[in-house]
Amino acid sequence: MNPAREHFSNSIHLQTSEDNVVSRYTCEGCEQNVTVYNVEAYQGPNKGTFRPIPYGCKCEDLELGRLVLRRQREILAKQRKELFDHHSLVNSDLLKASLDSYEPTTEQQTLALQMCRHYAFTFSMDKPLNLLFKGGCGVGKSHLAMGIMKALFRKRLNGIFITVPQLLTYLKHTFHDKKVSEYELIQRLKNVDCLVLDDIGAEYTRNDRENWAVSKVFELIDARLGKPMIYTTNLSSRQLYDRLGKRNHSRLLYNTKLIRVDGVDFRANDFNRRNADEESYD
Repeated sequence: MNPAREHFSNSIHLQTSEDNVVSRYTCEGCEQNVTVYNVEAYQGPNKGTFRPIPYGCKCEDLELGRLVLRRQREILAKQRKELFDHHSLVNSDLLKASLDSYEPTTEQQTLALQMCRHYAFTFSMDKPLNLLFKGGCGVGKSHLAMGIMKALFRKRLNGIFITVPQLLTYLKHTFHDKKVSEYELIQRLKNVDCLVLDDIGAEYTRNDRENWAVSKVFELIDARLGKPMIYTTNLSSRQLYDRLGKRNHSRLLYNTKLIRVDGVDFRANDFNRRNADEESYD
């Protein structure tokens, strides 16, 4: 060993010997056993002086680890937001929706809200469960679905919210826009933790050319087998069955819990309230 290095090593060993122990204690921060040694400075302006130096405390290491984890969480949160913002196709009035802002006006809406909170609280990628919100227009189905998505974000999960008719328009756009292919888009929707398909069944028309729409929606559902899905629809069970067909309807219902949402159309109520002094719309 280099003589200088050997001398330095021996000096350190001596200074951390039992003869130089000042005190011992258990650190309240890291709960480690700490020994304080009286250590001599060998260099610098304080050379030759002694000062107490603690050995064994892990507080700085733990704080550094917390900073790293905090930064990782910030990066993941940013990535989740970018994924949602870039790929979600949602009406702007829904962006502020949350479970806390949902105001039930009926017993069934109150029960629906409770079921949504339970779903978000117990959400598990290991035991995936789908939801199907069914009810008339303007009763808050999309609001509740978006609320679940927001709750999952707080659990550091990611997701995308897409209204089905807008999704199909987006897919058609990929035919001409080479920046994102249909395959790439489907893959991104396939891999998120939770996907909301809002207004499913609205893609159906009697035009034979639009059979493509139904096939694309269920191509996506097939791709997400084993991963949580949330659907909303204004249609009755019979209407969904007629529009989707037996095979596709069966896929939709597999491992899916139904949540009925009743009530009056809040958009129509808001319109009537704002126009109460005007001539009746009817």
